[in-house]
Parts: sequence; structure tokens; C-alpha cells
Amino acid sequence: MMFEADSAVDLTELGALDIKTVLAEAVECFLKALNESAAPRLILPMPEGRWEYHYGSVHPFLTEMFFQLQGGCGFALPTQNIELHPGDILLIPNGMPHRELSNNFRGRPFANLVLSAGESVAAVHLGVSRGHSRKPEIFDGVKLGDPGFYLALAGALSHWPAHLSRTENEIRSLLLRTLLLKLRQDVEAATERRSFQPVTASGSPLARRARQLIDAAAPEHFPGLPEIAARLGCSPNHLSMVFHREHGETVKNYVTGLKLRYAHRMLEDSDFNISEIAARCGFADPGYFARVFRKRFGRSPSAVR
Repeated sequence: MMFEADSAVDLTELGALDIKTVLAEAVECFLKALNESAAPRLILPMPEGRWEYHYGSVHPFLTEMFFQLQGGCGFALPTQNIELHPGDILLIPNGMPHRELSNNFRGRPFANLVLSAGESVAAVHLGVSRGHSRKPEIFDGVKLGDPGFYLALAGALSHWPAHLSRTENEIRSLLLRTLLLKLRQDVEAATERRSFQPVTASGSPLARRARQLIDAAAPEHFPGLPEIAARLGCSPNHLSMVFHREHGETVKNYVTGLKLRYAHRMLEDSDFNISEIAARCGFADPGYFARVFRKRFGRSPSAVR
């Protein structure tokens, strides 16, 4: 399917528009398609490769849904490549490594709506590409209420066979419509009233770069403060001060939190045993891993499993 031209996002005007207006109009594009019985193509990736490390890929903690508004976007996953066109929806489960490259499909600049959902947090933002770069630029979004609602619906949508009967298609469309109606309601109720800005538009470039290096290295490697400082060409003390001021926590705490969040997700969604998960997440001692895990989450690794 193709969206009508008048439903496309005007990328030249983003900086002057209210964040809620842009997001609500993007959601409306997909509701309009469903209401006109032009069911979007819902794409579910093959499950192989989940929780594996792939260099250069994003390894998300949250379940993500990509709603393609205009232009195109290619996703590289462990065992397949997926190309999104306007009107397509891609549902990526947490722990599924992926890389994305935008393109000007049919001469239109790239734009997509991205919904992220976990047990305790849900948010929606816009990704756009306004120049020659093929890497999407992420713009501010809004936090959503009832994250469990979005996570449950995304989970329901992810359990469909490859070929659907007419009744199954109707149920899937109903689930999508329910999700979008709730998303529109939450966007309209959000308290944010500000103009769109890229998420990298403010703050310390050094602290942002440090966090990017940590996130890019995980989960294969979790670098410490001296290593990060050396790669950025600054002293550990200076980086520590700047990082804490920007992100509200020390580099060590951020890295430890990252390890534990990966471990928590792997306990829920992988078949690795607890010792294997501890080792994969940078904990050489399973006993120490269990202690810091309990301190962070209030229960033992075995209780999560």
C-alpha cells in the first residue's frame, strides 16, 4: 500500500511544529489506512539470532514497532534483510540485533514513527532523514502511559502464522487499531508542549559520545572508564565529571546497569543458564552477579527465570 501524498510528514517544518501535533498526525496516517480497509503490512522477523552480538547493530532492551510513513528503510537482521515501504509496520522483539539505513523511496525523504515498549516504560518518537545521510535522525518523542498495555498488544501481534485466514486478518487489524487508538489518546494527553528537536541537539558532546561508545560495544564488551577516556582523548576524571553531570550517574554505574538490564532480559527471553548469562554480561563470578542483580531488581536471577 502507499499513503496518500497529503498524509506525508513535511520534514522542512519539523523545527517549527509542536511535538504532539506531528506525532498525532503520523498515528492518524495508519488509522486512516485501517479505517479504509487498506490493512498495513505487518512484518515479523525470523527469531534466529536474538540476543546474539552483531557488530554495528543496535541491541534493544525494549520491543519496538516501526511504522513507515514515507521514504524507505532497510533493516539488516542476523538472518535476513527487510525493506520497509510507506504503510509497512515492522515489529522487532527485544534483544533482536538490527541495523537500519534509510532511503528516499519513490523520491520521498525517509520518515517513520517508532514505538518502544517494555514492562515499565513506553515511548514514541519520530525518525527522519533530511539530508544525504542514510542514518535516520531521531527527534524528541513523548513518554506514554500504561507500558504493559503496549507490550501486551505487541506480544499478541507477534504470534501470528505466516498465512492468515480472513478471520485472523480481521483480528490482527482490530489489535492494530486498538493499539493506534490508544497511542493517539496517549499522545494527545501527554504534557509535552515543545517544538521538535533532534535528541542530540543539546548537552555535552563528550558525554553523549561516551554513552554511544558504551552502547555500541555492548553486549560483547562492556568498557570501563579508563578505556572510554583513552578512546575519547581525555582524562578519566574529566570524563567522569562530565558524564555524571550530563546523565546523572557515574560511568561505572551506567555500565553496571547496562550489564544487569541485558541479564534481566536474557533471563526472561533466552535459554542460556544463569552462569552463562552472567558471563555473557561481563560478570566473571556468578555469586557476585546474583548479589548485584538482587540489589538492583529486588529479587534473585533464579526468581526472574
